[in-house]
Amino acid sequence: MNEIINQVKVDQATMAVRELVKCAEAIDMAYLHMGKMLLFIKENELYKYYSEHTQTMSSFLREIDIGIGVSQADHYIRVYKTFGDKLEGRKISFKRLLLIHPLVGGSETIDHLLDMAEILPLRALNDEIRERQGRTPSDSCAHPTDAIKTFCKCSICGQWLKEVIK
Repeated sequence: MNEIINQVKVDQATMAVRELVKCAEAIDMAYLHMGKMLLFIKENELYKYYSEHTQTMSSFLREIDIGIGVSQADHYIRVYKTFGDKLEGRKISFKRLLLIHPLVGGSETIDHLLDMAEILPLRALNDEIRERQGRTPSDSCAHPTDAIKTFCKCSICGQWLKEVIK
């Protein structure tokens, strides 16, 4: 009996994970589509025609109230412009595209960066990016004790403190 219940739970977990992955992929595609639409609006200055008091992209974004400001809109636009037409058949999260975006324009080709983002586990991708930016990757750091900082969280206000205050 327990084996049957366990198999049902395994099947439910598998189905739930499959649905979560589909949702995450849809969200990533929606971010790219938002970048495409925001680029279209910005390039054609359509925000000026939405209403008479939206004469800037910032005021337009406040008016339509989709939960993003100009900075975030610019991220969506940049990622779409850089990678939008190169993602056919690839499954790369928007977060990973944001991570590799600063490396574009260097000696790396966009296809190589996309391969890296698609294949490497997130921690390895972060270490690869750190190394290419001239910083120490976490997998090759000895973590010397004099470079480690201890932080404590105040249980009353929730603020993180560098040292315990006595």
